[in-house]
Amino acid sequence: DIAIRSGQLADSSLIARALVELPEVIVASPMYLSKNGTPKNADDLSEQRIIAFTPFMQPQQLSLIDGAGKVQIVQLKLGAQANNTQLVKKLCIMGMGVARLPLAMVKDALDDGTLIKILPKYTLPIIKIYAITTRRDMQPAKVIAALTALQTHIQKNPS
Repeated sequence: DIAIRSGQLADSSLIARALVELPEVIVASPMYLSKNGTPKNADDLSEQRIIAFTPFMQPQQLSLIDGAGKVQIVQLKLGAQANNTQLVKKLCIMGMGVARLPLAMVKDALDDGTLIKILPKYTLPIIKIYAITTRRDMQPAKVIAALTALQTHIQKNPS
C-alpha cells in the first residue's frame, strides 16, 4: 500500500508524497585527516578514500555544488563500503575514510569533534524521502493513517 523511496524518482503512474529533505555533508575523523590531510578543494577530495554507501548508484562519486551553484563531479578512491549508514558513520569515526552522510545523523559527532565537516564551502544535493502510493485519492483508511503517522513522526523527530 505504501513504499518509502529516496532520491530521484522515475516517472510512473505512482503518486509520490514528499516526507522530508535530508541535507548531507562530507565528514571525516580527526585521525583520518591527520594521516591523509584535509582536502582544501574538490581536486584534493579526489585523492581521498571514501566509505561508500552501496545503495547509491555511484557510491564513489560525489556531486559538489559551489557557492555559485556550479556542480563538480568528484570520483574518490574506495576505502570501505557498507549498505547501512550507521556502519558508514562508525567506519568513518574509526578513520577508514571520508563519508557522505545526512547532517542530522552526524550533528552530535560534529558538535563534539568526533567527526569534522570537510569542504564546507560546497554542498551536496539534498536527499528527498517520499511515500509512494498507487493513487492520489480514495486511499484506504489504513494508508491515510500510516501517512499521517509518518508525517507527524518526521515533524517531531527531524533528525
